Amino acid sequence: MKLNRLIKNGIPSLAVIAVVFFLATGCAHRRTVVVREPAPPTGQEVLVVQAPPTSPPQNEVIPVAPGRDYVWTPGHYAWKGDKYVWIPGKYMAKPSAAAVWEPGHWEHRRRGWYWVEGHWR
Repeated sequence: MKLNRLIKNGIPSLAVIAVVFFLATGCAHRRTVVVREPAPPTGQEVLVVQAPPTSPPQNEVIPVAPGRDYVWTPGHYAWKGDKYVWIPGKYMAKPSAAAVWEPGHWEHRRRGWYWVEGHWR
């Protein structure tokens, strides 16, 4: 009698538990999404009429380099829509042993201020 009750009541419950477990663990597809920061536009000039700030808002603490072939590129102000924002410095891998990083800078011209991108020399 107990076996009949177990079969009647227990097996459907066990089946439901198994299906739920299967759906919760085996059916879910996992995917990795990699979001990369878009590269700054190259060769594109941005004219800004307002002069850039003259000093950074904070001193940058330069962490230990991730390797021998990395160079610290200092932070700078960038024009974002209607104001300047601070872009922190970062390490960049040298493309060759002899490469030297020329930092970007704001250049004043007749019509306003232009950002000159940093580059390897």
